[in-house]
Amino acid sequence: MKCKHNICFFLAILIVLFTLFLNISKGSGSYPKEVRRGYLLDRSGEPLVINKESFQGYLIVRGKSLLGKEIPEELKPYLPPYFELPSKGLVPISENLSFEEAQKLSKIKDVVVRGEIRRTLLFRELRPLLGIASGSEGISGVEKAFNERLKKGESLTLSLDLNICKKIYNNAKHYTSLFPRNLAIFKKDTGELLAFYSEEEKNFLAESFLIRESDFPFKLEEVNWELEAPTLKREGSALRVTPLHLVQALLSDYCGAKVSPTLILRKENTCKKSATSQEPLFLFLPQKGEWLYFLPKENTLYVFSGTLPEEERGENFSWDKFKKNLNYLAGLF
Repeated sequence: MKCKHNICFFLAILIVLFTLFLNISKGSGSYPKEVRRGYLLDRSGEPLVINKESFQGYLIVRGKSLLGKEIPEELKPYLPPYFELPSKGLVPISENLSFEEAQKLSKIKDVVVRGEIRRTLLFRELRPLLGIASGSEGISGVEKAFNERLKKGESLTLSLDLNICKKIYNNAKHYTSLFPRNLAIFKKDTGELLAFYSEEEKNFLAESFLIRESDFPFKLEEVNWELEAPTLKREGSALRVTPLHLVQALLSDYCGAKVSPTLILRKENTCKKSATSQEPLFLFLPQKGEWLYFLPKENTLYVFSGTLPEEERGENFSWDKFKKNLNYLAGLF
């Protein structure tokens, strides 16, 4: 059977509205307590994400028509004067309720509140670490690892320092020719991650690569990390490791005891003793043209990484000059 375009369109709208009415009547709408998501905070309590919450309220009319004076007092501010309810149906109350309004109205009989949340990172370069959330569910990174806590509305305090992050992102705009693709800064005596910057989609700290044990003179062990749990593997005469394994080894060497890297605020000092000095460590991975530079400075460990294909290393290229540029960048943070 064929139907005219206008009639089909009208029928489709009716079906959508009827479905929405049935779902809300059965209580399948999302209530505010299910929508609000806890914040991700830096070490001083500053937000690293921005929540934009949107709530819509509806009144289900099940029986006879009611005059405006019979409308519950809490609803009157949301309806025009002398408003008369239909005998049956779904009446929109508001398309833009605040969280507090949504909580209040959802307690009224036959009022249902639906909502959604949009989550935006303060700095997009934090995405590989913090991850993304869709509605009330964490999809990747910190958002996924701590999803249950965040879904309950609990905020999570991380070890990141927003002030250092801001300096990194501002300098990345001014030193585009020098700036690496990835950077992480750790506090040596606690293992806390103070800053993170990445132009890539994946968290470079958990990306594996092969090294010879002779290339790294410190003891390598499994890492306890709040996100991915990278495994230390032997492949032939080489070891498959991640930057986190090397970071942990350098932190432990500095402190004289095992210190695991962490992105959660860790107040206690885990050092037994501090090394007087540590030398920078540079690793070049020729198969991919990738490099890693671990730069210890006082109580801070800088981890730089990036790519440098062979065609970019001309006759005048100098690795020493390249490292000096990275040392200079570290001094800016």
